[in-house]
Amino acid sequence: MEIEKIGSLHGNKVIWRYMSLEKFIDLILNKSIFFANTSRMEDRFEMEIPLFSLEEKKKYYLSRGMDSNKVTSVLDKEVLIAKKFKENTYVNCWSRNDAESYALWKIYLGGSSNGVAIKSTVSKLTHSLGKIDYSNFPGFDFSKSDFELVNQEFEIDTLKIGEVKYQNQIDLKNLNKSTLAITKKEFYDYEKEIRVFATSKNQYLDPSTEEYRKGIINGFSIPIDLDKLVDCIVLSPYSTPWFKENLKNLINTLNKSLSEKIIDSEIGINN
Repeated sequence: MEIEKIGSLHGNKVIWRYMSLEKFIDLILNKSIFFANTSRMEDRFEMEIPLFSLEEKKKYYLSRGMDSNKVTSVLDKEVLIAKKFKENTYVNCWSRNDAESYALWKIYLGGSSNGVAIKSTVSKLTHSLGKIDYSNFPGFDFSKSDFELVNQEFEIDTLKIGEVKYQNQIDLKNLNKSTLAITKKEFYDYEKEIRVFATSKNQYLDPSTEEYRKGIINGFSIPIDLDKLVDCIVLSPYSTPWFKENLKNLINTLNKSLSEKIIDSEIGINN
């Protein structure tokens, strides 16, 4: 499946995905990564047109001689389009950092002491998604054609990846769906996020219809070759000895090659 890069995203960038034990076990068992609906995310400003940009668009339309009532109508339609885009876009998020982040461990573990972080690179992520050998997933037919036949609302062949920009406004010349998808408010810049996203064809339906509402789901999973994706599996710096030992035994049973990639956190709180 094709993955389009947005901007100058270098393949050697190191990326991390911090996760709870439950999410990690789900990843290992299902050999797939989850794409969450952006409208279900905590950030209420996610993928919304910034107010500054709307004001700039209003000034632009008025300067071109457009009637004020017409301007209001046009802007209302553009806000609706952005809302539909948000409701039908699904993301998988990573953090760009050369080293572990103490802050992100605290945030993503949510008070738990046990969890892991997957370390990879941009190129390994895109390669793993773009070069999937579906024969590695017995019992599941995730071939592109069959997936789209069952889930016709997903444009799964147009995955995009980009580095999130943290800014409170978007220049009019750069205001489009892709930039909305990779723009967040400045107070989230600690995330250093890189995200892969896909948009559902459901966005083109009438939002007042039952068909449209049924087309909005919490998310979906895409199979991935974990051996190609994972550089190493870093154990939480808060992990207890029994957790480390049992997790290593579990992963050794489920995927021996991955068990050889388990390492302790360099932060070393409980090491």
